[in-house]
Amino acid sequence: MMKRNFLSTQSARSGFTIVELMIVVAIIGILAAIAIPNYLSFSCRTKETEAKSTLATLNANMGGWFAEKNHYDNLATIGFSITRDTSRYAVCDGATIIASRALTNANNTAVQTDCTGHPHAAIAAVTANAYTIIAWGNADDDTTMSGWKTNDNSPPTQSLSDCQ
Repeated sequence: MMKRNFLSTQSARSGFTIVELMIVVAIIGILAAIAIPNYLSFSCRTKETEAKSTLATLNANMGGWFAEKNHYDNLATIGFSITRDTSRYAVCDGATIIASRALTNANNTAVQTDCTGHPHAAIAAVTANAYTIIAWGNADDDTTMSGWKTNDNSPPTQSLSDCQ
């Protein structure tokens, strides 16, 4: 009868110990703790560019209107509209408010339906020779809002950031 060596049987086993698995789980947790906030911040900043691009398009439309008519006019008169039903921003010129949907937070509660809370709402206006238009919205579905403004002399600039 042959005797088995207990030590050689033990060393032939392979696999991971519980300590090794716990170390891997801890490393994945640390990476997730770093990556998730960065992703959310990046996603929020990406959504904020919607307002910038909308106002840049609006600047081009207003410039074309002025070149053709020799005066500026409000958003309704020039026919500006937001066609995306997912738009997160309302655009207003002091008289006309254009939004494709109510601006809501994560609980789907309306937090803003017009531009009255924007820090530049008082200067939003269109005259024959100048305009200032603002965009106001919720980029990351919380209760704070993001604001942008543009006028006949400058490209869109951010006046209030919703992203941390």
